[in-house]
Order: sequence, then structure tokens, then C-alpha cells
Amino acid sequence: MFTVNYDFQPKDTVFVVIDGTRIEKGKVLTVKIKTYVNDVPLLVTTITYSVLLSDSGEGTVTLDASLVFGTLQEAADYVAGYLTPTPTPTLTATVTPTISITPTISTTPDITPTVTPTLTVTPTVTGTAAITPTVTPTATVTPPPTVTPSVTPVIQALYILEDNGPIDSIVSQHTLGTINVMSTAAPDNASYNVTTQAKKPSGLFIDTSGTRMFILDRDTLTLYRYNLVIARDVYSAVYTGDSYTFEESTHNVIKEIAFNPTGDRLYVIRDQGDDEIHQHDLGIAWDLSTVGIAYGVLLITPERVANGFYFGDGGSKLYLCGDSTLHIFRYDLSVAYDITTALISQSLSVDIASYMIEGVSLSASGSEMFVYVDGHFRTYSLPAPWTITNAIMQGEVGTYSPAGIGQGRSFNLQLF
Repeated sequence: MFTVNYDFQPKDTVFVVIDGTRIEKGKVLTVKIKTYVNDVPLLVTTITYSVLLSDSGEGTVTLDASLVFGTLQEAADYVAGYLTPTPTPTLTATVTPTISITPTISTTPDITPTVTPTLTVTPTVTGTAAITPTVTPTATVTPPPTVTPSVTPVIQALYILEDNGPIDSIVSQHTLGTINVMSTAAPDNASYNVTTQAKKPSGLFIDTSGTRMFILDRDTLTLYRYNLVIARDVYSAVYTGDSYTFEESTHNVIKEIAFNPTGDRLYVIRDQGDDEIHQHDLGIAWDLSTVGIAYGVLLITPERVANGFYFGDGGSKLYLCGDSTLHIFRYDLSVAYDITTALISQSLSVDIASYMIEGVSLSASGSEMFVYVDGHFRTYSLPAPWTITNAIMQGEVGTYSPAGIGQGRSFNLQLF
């Protein structure tokens, strides 16, 4: 079924779907809307809308009278030309006018929306039809009804940093058909090669707006920033030239990064004996040229070797994973996003791991925890939001095993 949300206003955000799937990115659709009086199609009001769809399937509505259709079927045929397969279009607008027309006619006559005291309608009628309108001194046809556009569905995107060597390392993009259900994940066939800058990438961060991506190169100790021209589309990534190289004396081995939501605080795991998380403040949000040299420290115990971490519950909790104990640890922060106030409070043994846990994330509600281990994404159901003690691993429904993934050193999981 082809669905058009109509009666838009200019600058409204709209989209077109077929069987629940957005279609025809970048196309221009023009739709003519006719009003109906007592189920008889009358050319009372003609409004033409143009919808320029972006690559995400959304767009801006503008009024455009450059293309006008004589019938609804012409409009449907025009729209159908953009679709594969050709659907059966349905465009229906119902109004309650202040005039009453009794007979049913088979053609579409023209009628002026504002009627003078004497109104004459002379349609072309198949057979003999009598039209006896009841006319008030000034009859006004009610415009087409307002139709509330369908709510944009929530989508969950999964981004995986694949360390495939100095020329093939990429960030790949996947989508979960049902949020928090890993078994519904599938690759988007969209990726970005990061090896022009990072030869040995180990850390990935994409902000919640989906417009900024950061890649950490553990070989050069350098953090690089990219802009996503199309939000949440890694294929559209462009290197900005903005980077920051950590001091070798204090960060000689680093392997994962994160930011707070406002972008004015940066976190990095230093892997050197007893691992630490370092916290750097930025003078300008997201601007790597303003990263401060001074940093706060969280000494990681008892894990000692950390591979990934995640801030949850508004930054009041920090979840950390590694390979020395094969546990997930939760730290509680008395000051949100300030690791210098963190104290360990909970732990969970990931006994399915053979040698390391590479990444951890939680759902927006804190009811599920996602762990990347041995090439699989596993889901744990938490007994209470943000509580990992006694969490239970889901079975097949909570597992995603992406094919062809190299060494996945980092991942981001986001709702939008």
C-alpha cells in the first residue's frame, strides 16, 4: 500500500512509505488533492505539494503549482512512476462543506469555493442528473481536513570498528529491526575506511546527534575527528583535519575513547600494566585542538586490563569490561561523568568469554546490557535498571553474529 500523509504545511517534515519501508530517497513527489462532497469528486480546491526527500527518507514540504493533475488517477500514476514495485496509491480527503449536493455524478465539474447567492453548476453528466444545491448567501467550502503524519519509528543503529589491518580497517553500520533485540540486526552495507588516518584503530565514538565520529589510532596515539554529512550514515563521513596526539610519556598504550554528552570532556583507556581511564577537559566542545593536557585518573581494579567502557544512567554509572578476569564491573560516580569520584559497586561474570570481552553498552532504559565477546553480540536482561548483579544472558533472540567482521575493538549502539 502506498501511503501519502497530506494536508501538510510548508516546512513540515514528511516521508513516504511502502509496507512500512521508506522509499525513493532524493525524489520529488508532487500530489494534487481534490475534495469530495457527498462522495462526489468536485474540483473545489486544488493544492499541489512538492516533497524533496533526503537520503534518510525525510524532507521538507513546499507549495508548488508547476505541476497540476486533472484527476487523482493522474497524480497516482505520476507518483507510482517513482516506485518499485508499482503500488496501488490511495489518496483520500473528506470534507464537510456548507453546501449540499444530492445526486451522484460520474465526472468532475469545476466549482468556485466561494459561492455567490446565485450558484449555477453545469457539469457534464452521464445520463440525466439533476443538481439542486442549497445555497446560503455566502457558501464556504471547508478546506481538506488536517491529517496527523505518522510517527517516525524508533530505529537502533549499531556501529562496529573493525581492525582489519593498515589498509582495510573500517567502521561498519548495522540496524536493529526491533530495538534491543539483537537477533533482528542486519548490515546496512554502509561502511567507512579509516586507514587514511588510523593504521591501527582501537577506539570508536559517535555522538548522539550522529554527526560527529571519532577514531583512536593506538599506533600514533592520535585521535581523529570526522563529520557525518548525512546524520548517522558512516558512508558520508569526512575527515575534518581536527586531531589530538596524546603524550607518549603518559599515554604510551591507549585503546578506547568516549566523550560526555556535551562534548567538553574526553575519556581514554591507558593500557600499561594496571590500566587507567584518563579524563581530559576540552576548552571548546568537540574541538580536539582544545584538549587539555591535565587529566583526572581512575585506576581500574580488579580488572587491571580494560578493553571497553560505557557511561549510563545520566553519567552516574560507569560499566567496564576487559580480559584479565572476564567480568563486567559497575562503578558509581557521585558526580556525573567525573571518573575521579567513581567507586566500584557491582560485577558480573561473563563465563561464555574464551579470552576477552571487547565491548559493553546498555539500552537507553538500562534494562538490557550488550556485550561484544568472541565475535558475537550477546544480550543480558538486567533484574533492575542499571543493575548487572544476577543479570541473565538471553538466548538466540539476544544474539547477533555479524558475518565477515574482523577484530571488533569497539562499537557504538544508538537509538534515533
